[in-house]
Amino acid sequence: MALKVNENSPDFIARYNQLKALVANHEAFGNIPTEVIVSPATRQFLKESRLNPISAIEQYVSKKQEPPLVYYDYELSVIHRNKFLCLTEYSNHTFFGMKSPTREEARTACAMRCLDFLVELDLAEVMKSPKQGEAEEKPEKKKPFKRIQAVMKSITFWKKRDLKTGGI
Repeated sequence: MALKVNENSPDFIARYNQLKALVANHEAFGNIPTEVIVSPATRQFLKESRLNPISAIEQYVSKKQEPPLVYYDYELSVIHRNKFLCLTEYSNHTFFGMKSPTREEARTACAMRCLDFLVELDLAEVMKSPKQGEAEEKPEKKKPFKRIQAVMKSITFWKKRDLKTGGI
């Protein structure tokens, strides 16, 4: 579940406007991506995990006990169909999605670019490890005495009976 951000907070508004200026600058120079190119390792991770990019990132930051990512959605002033763009930030990096016809597609593209960065960073190791703070499951130690008792019972079972006394 994505972090519900207070879009009226002064911090959010200030950062949103800073990124809006960055988007306008990139758009003026034609530097906004039109496609998302990710590594084969990222594609393989998504295929094996069966997660969408947004869910994978949410699990990653949860396991690292970091705050969820904030996605900044922008509506571009274009006439054609690709009018939405999404940005997010992680570890002092800003990730642009691509121009998309819907907000959801723009957000998924943005998450895919960020996920590609995380795969190169340490995503596989973090996703395999248990969540920090959770106790690792320790296998129970088997008591050696039960096995010894079982072996001794089988030994006494196979002894011959003494016919005179009736005992073993």
